Amino acid sequence: MNSQKLFKVTFSPEREIDNLMELVWNGRATAGLGTGYSKESGQNNPSLPEWFRVEIKKCKHEWEARKVISKLVDETWFKKTTYPISEIESNIEKYLNSKTSDYLKIIESSFKKEFPVPNVFIYLTSVTLCPYFGDNSFMLVIGSDKQERDQAVIHELNHITFNHYFPYSQYSQQLTFRQYIILFESFTVLTNPEESGYPACQQIRKLIVDLDRKKYSIQQIIQNILDQHLLQSDNQNSSTDNYSHLSFRDILSLIIHEFKKRRHDLN
Repeated sequence: MNSQKLFKVTFSPEREIDNLMELVWNGRATAGLGTGYSKESGQNNPSLPEWFRVEIKKCKHEWEARKVISKLVDETWFKKTTYPISEIESNIEKYLNSKTSDYLKIIESSFKKEFPVPNVFIYLTSVTLCPYFGDNSFMLVIGSDKQERDQAVIHELNHITFNHYFPYSQYSQQLTFRQYIILFESFTVLTNPEESGYPACQQIRKLIVDLDRKKYSIQQIIQNILDQHLLQSDNQNSSTDNYSHLSFRDILSLIIHEFKKRRHDLN
């Protein structure tokens, strides 16, 4: 694959507003894994301006919260930014593209497969909530240092690769969506061993490392996990998935996967 200019970096006010809504209004946990941001912790985030933390707590309705957040985005990005947004986008994009071969070496050596997409779209955000959007795009913190940025990008490239080669549609008859997300998140241990991982992923992460050292393929590792029923032991499992614990993005991702599966079945 041509590794030139893999990354396209941009700032989208709409994406930033939606991301802040997740952080300070909706609250967000990663597919019910018991981690993430509560509405209260988001609203008290010390990285947010004091005036904003005061105003957002006064909001009673979603439209009021979105209005306050829009004001914050306008002040942060269009009034108080030292450098033009276009310059920030360009500098980060140049840095990421200069590291493409390093990133892909880690991904491809871990998966033993070619990185699956020709372009990756990155949306900048001012907060530490950086969602993966279920395709070939995700958010990245603008203020992260180079090491944090590298680790975050590798983590998300792992998600893109796993989602492409081992999508939920392949396992929807065996796993609930939550169980699939545990599997999905566990495989970041191959490319980001520095991360502690989610509590629900710990046993599986250890097994992945052990089997990877024994030269098992990703498919063989997944099958081993399924054969040992490690995901079925999850105490939130049920015969019919309860989606109340999922964020909007998680549910949207599930819908996209199901649509693709049904379209494939029809063909």
